[in-house]
Amino acid sequence: NKTYNALSRAGMPVGLIDIHNKLVSFEMGICGQKVATSDDSTVIKDVALTLPRFTVGAPGRVAFTGNYGIIPMRMLSGDSLTLYMPQHRFGIALAAQAPDGVFRVGFNLDGFGGKSAYEERQDSGRAILGAENIGLSFGTAPHKYFSMDLGVYTSGYIDTLFGTKTEKKDGEEKMIRQERIAEIELPRVTTNIRVGDTSAVNMGTLDFTYGKKHFVYAVRNGLKSMPAVNDEDPQLPNLDPIITDSIRWNFVDRLHFIPVEEKVELNPSFSFGYMHNRYKRMNPGKDNQPMDYNGEDTDKRWETSSFRFGFGLDLLFANCIDYWNEYDRSNMKLNLTGKKLAEMADFTEKKKDFNRYATGAELAFHNIPPMNFPESGELFFNLSFQTLQESGLYDGYGTAQYKHLEMIGTDTQIERYTPWVGIQEMVTTNDFTIGMRGSFNYQLFELGGRIHFLKQTTTNPDKSDPVLNGPKYGFRFVYNLTEKARVNRVK
Repeated sequence: NKTYNALSRAGMPVGLIDIHNKLVSFEMGICGQKVATSDDSTVIKDVALTLPRFTVGAPGRVAFTGNYGIIPMRMLSGDSLTLYMPQHRFGIALAAQAPDGVFRVGFNLDGFGGKSAYEERQDSGRAILGAENIGLSFGTAPHKYFSMDLGVYTSGYIDTLFGTKTEKKDGEEKMIRQERIAEIELPRVTTNIRVGDTSAVNMGTLDFTYGKKHFVYAVRNGLKSMPAVNDEDPQLPNLDPIITDSIRWNFVDRLHFIPVEEKVELNPSFSFGYMHNRYKRMNPGKDNQPMDYNGEDTDKRWETSSFRFGFGLDLLFANCIDYWNEYDRSNMKLNLTGKKLAEMADFTEKKKDFNRYATGAELAFHNIPPMNFPESGELFFNLSFQTLQESGLYDGYGTAQYKHLEMIGTDTQIERYTPWVGIQEMVTTNDFTIGMRGSFNYQLFELGGRIHFLKQTTTNPDKSDPVLNGPKYGFRFVYNLTEKARVNRVK
């Protein structure tokens, strides 16, 4: 159930009930990466600390979790300046369920904030503050083979450029570089249905999400114009707000067979998914606030859509070796339905296909008879490799934490207004991973670590293909108090 539940599939806190099986869980961890181009013209590194993440509750009834972490991020840019931002992240979630499972409810809130600046120059910077997944979810799980949940959420953030360069004009000192970014998602409605259980022959989930985002952007740059963004007045500080209507659905199903009793387990799976986004550029309202508009510019509409399918096969041999393969394929389509955008891009529709392949194996040392492991302990060693292709239109593998790390300057959001550029970019990532994890005294303590060797290539229309290489690592320590561990301690 760690994968086929409302939390993992749809981000709904009621899913805590399905996966939380401990009285107390306390986790601390560290992860980081350092990737760079061969000439070190671009260097990205971070070290994220989880201090701490804890979960308490009664398994199957109540679960409460809270976390705090800090991610000190650094990026060396082409002008030899190091951009630094310690991003603070925190969150809480609560889920409760009636004894018979007929009703359950969950609440979630995640937040983040930080200030960024160049380490070599502290005269200007950016401040960001935001919240994610604030909302409630409700549902029912009357049987272990069925659950259905509904959630309503909102998210948003604001990013402001401060302390920017000034110039004297007509005897007065005036700011010539200003930027403010604000985005709010209201509402986001998600549903999730689960049928089956890990002990059943078949187990699947279906989730559906509708969301509406409002993006507003104010920028003034006295040094250059932005005709692609605002062709009527390049120096107008309030640029066109963007409204995005999105729908997404995903279906995942897993079958479970034991063709050779207690020797081989066969678990094939398949998945389908669809996503559609409709973008509208609005005329700014008087104060340029989210949901404050002065009509729409219908000549600047565009849409993106994607259909995805995948399949996988998991083989478990003698409860010792777990071997798996996965393949996904998706197509991305961009339609420039607005006349002005089609003229700028010189096309109305463009399609691109993307693939992902992954394989790996995990060895359970404690289940090998000659190892003579104690019953209360576990030890796993795993290897995996994956290669995946992604569109430049969206945040890709390993970049989610950097989506709010913007350069200290203006024009940072130009790519939002030029989707015909992003659709022509392809990001290809190869990831080879080695890991080890274990638990002791009936999972009273858990330790784990992994290291990734990454290679990421971005293919651009201008034929320049920057390549990032480097390691990524993670380690964690977990203290759990389970009912079995508690009884064992009392003995």
